[in-house]
Amino acid sequence: MCPPSAGSDRPIRPIRPIRPIRPIPIRPIRPIRPIRPIPIRPIRPIPLHPSPKNNIIFAEELKI
Repeated sequence: MCPPSAGSDRPIRPIRPIRPIRPIPIRPIRPIRPIRPIPIRPIRPIPLHPSPKNNIIFAEELKI
């Protein structure tokens, strides 16, 4: 930059001050809504007693 005494055509612009970062306004934090657990509907109710297919598989495993 030339000093002002040099008589440059354009006036020397003052260095722009760095814009201060706007402080983020502290908002009251919204209470996070508790995520409702989606009730998982069982597609097929699992029978508590072993099904005949399982019995056959167990019988084959017992033979081995």
